Amino acid sequence: MVLAFVALAASMQVAAPAPGPASEVVVMGQKLKNWRASVRDRNGRVDCKVKVSSGDKEIDAVGCQAMTTCMAQMRPRLPSTIDKSLSAAEREANNQSLNRDLTACVKTNHDTGLAALAERRYQARQGARR
Repeated sequence: MVLAFVALAASMQVAAPAPGPASEVVVMGQKLKNWRASVRDRNGRVDCKVKVSSGDKEIDAVGCQAMTTCMAQMRPRLPSTIDKSLSAAEREANNQSLNRDLTACVKTNHDTGLAALAERRYQARQGARR
């Protein structure tokens, strides 16, 4: 079974840059405006392919990590979206529920990963200044 999930760019609020990791998050948000990737689940192996890069491999990796983590978590629910023993309405409801939960999971994991990356980069810059 193959399921493709195309991630939309993170809808981050871009505020005025502030000192510290927050300014890094603003820069990341700008880089993510056009970022796109797809995830496929093939026989229990989840793969991510970046379709449109942010231009930053670490940011791309955070996005793919979020997507593959969430897809793996949602894998047990996939069969209910195509199970012909269920009515079309039930399959559609299952599909909508899965997509809603998958989107929420990806956003949470993505935001957490970007915050951690921003903090690492900020700390690295601080260490380089000493």
